[in-house]
Formats: sequence, C-alpha cells, structure tokens
Amino acid sequence: MKVALPLLAALAAALFVALSYYTYTVVIPEAGGLWTFDMRVLGYSAETARHYLETLSSRGRAVYLLEVRWLDTVFPVVLGTVLVLAARAGGARVLVLPAVVYVLLDLLENMFVAQLLRAGAERLDPHLVELAALSTMGKYAALVCAVGVVVAQGLRRSGRAAGQG
Repeated sequence: MKVALPLLAALAAALFVALSYYTYTVVIPEAGGLWTFDMRVLGYSAETARHYLETLSSRGRAVYLLEVRWLDTVFPVVLGTVLVLAARAGGARVLVLPAVVYVLLDLLENMFVAQLLRAGAERLDPHLVELAALSTMGKYAALVCAVGVVVAQGLRRSGRAAGQG
C-alpha cells in the first residue's frame, strides 16, 4: 500500500488536471462563463439549469458529454480509492463509508447530468434537475466527510508517533 497510495494519488491529480483543462478551456467558455453543473456545490434550480443549457454551445455540450464525462467517471473512482486506502490505514472499516458514498453519488450525478445535457433546455425535466442537484450537493458533503476522516486518521497516527518518540 505504501507504493499504491502515492501512485493512485498522482493519477487522481493528473485526472483532475485533465478534467480542469477541458472544463476551464472549453466547457465554461462555451457556456458564456457559467460554471458546469458538477461545480455548483450548493445545487441549482430548474430555471438555472434551463439557462445553462440554453447558453451552452453544441461544442461545449459535446466536450461535456465526451471528454469531461469520461474523465469525471474515472476521476471519482480513483480519488475514492485513494480515500478508502487512506481511511483504512487507521483500521476501522466503517471509516471508508464516506469515500464510497462520494464515489456513488458522483457517478450518479454524472448519469443525471448526461441526461440533462442530452435532453437540452427544450425537454428539461425539473424532477431530473432536482435529482442531479441533490447528487451534486451530496457528493460534496460526502467528499468533505471522507477527507475529514483521512485528516483525522493522519492526526491520530502522528499523535501516536509523537508519543512514541
């Protein structure tokens, strides 16, 4: 695990850089500067989603559905694996739950967002928008909890190590 964790963390960082590249250089400019659905930590309304879909160009939609979606499918799985491995280092298996919930919600969010992008503003389903927005908010809440577990585990380990020295 001592080798796997840093390698997976580096892979997660590289995927994040690639995801950010497409998001900031293509999708956001092709949406008139509006943030993607995935970036809206506090969620969004049907009206906000409609405006975003009306503003997003066909090129932006295509990149969002291909490159960004592919990267955003692999990234949470890799990041989640990093968080699980780091949380498990403390021994208690229950500590991995926030990381697992984060991955599942991020993948669910991606599925809902893809459906929104395919439907477009003309066929927007407010119920689907609500599910997508709840998935986004839940993903971020679970991610904060997962990172909190990892930080707490690290502090606990460093405290034990300091007590031994």
